[in-house]
Amino acid sequence: MHRRTISILLICLFTLSSCTSHLVNIPTPTTAPAADGILPTSIGDFKFLSARIVEEANGAVPQPGEKILLVVIERVDGEQIDLAAFDTAIREVPEGVNIEGDDESKTLHTMGGWVDDDFVLGFRVPETLKTYTLHWPGANPLSIQPE
Repeated sequence: MHRRTISILLICLFTLSSCTSHLVNIPTPTTAPAADGILPTSIGDFKFLSARIVEEANGAVPQPGEKILLVVIERVDGEQIDLAAFDTAIREVPEGVNIEGDDESKTLHTMGGWVDDDFVLGFRVPETLKTYTLHWPGANPLSIQPE
């Protein structure tokens, strides 16, 4: 009886070991970041157009030690931007959209919408910043130069 149990165990062991040689390593798919300047959202892709520093945007003014950086974007497909849908899409992103400065500070956007004819995201960044990098989840970090 003891020999029979050992034989069954060895058969099972050899059967299992022969199965492992047939396993295939399937790579886990990864999502590549969007092309530079393309900013993905759940309502479609946007593209970076320009940036500028302003003293006021729709009544908002910077606090002492701050300046307002406006990042101008538009839809890749050229369609009109629905502000309510955009607001919902941008708030769905847990990491948030932010500007990183040369002092390593990170500033989340505090405003968004139309300024004149441009659709913008606004950031109250430290007044001392000299360089700006836009961090947008799903996109490569984008170095921007305000006009």
